[in-house]
Amino acid sequence: MNVIKRRRVRTATSATLIVDDLDECQVRLTRTGAEIVRGPQAVPTGRNLTAKLPGGAQTEYVEWDKAQWERAGGRPGSSTPS
Repeated sequence: MNVIKRRRVRTATSATLIVDDLDECQVRLTRTGAEIVRGPQAVPTGRNLTAKLPGGAQTEYVEWDKAQWERAGGRPGSSTPS
């Protein structure tokens, strides 16, 4: 008798996007049919979540905290670090 072993296939994250408001991002993702697969959760740079989009791509969304923006040199368009 042949036994077929099934493995759970992990989907790799295809992109990481920095967003201004992770809560609003989650609302929009859910509204458009995305599946939240992880988070929101605290991470060293602020908070993040990972979503599987309707087309199959898995994307991480990160809301940086103030300290991370300062380490990165400030928010884009800002003359001083945020």
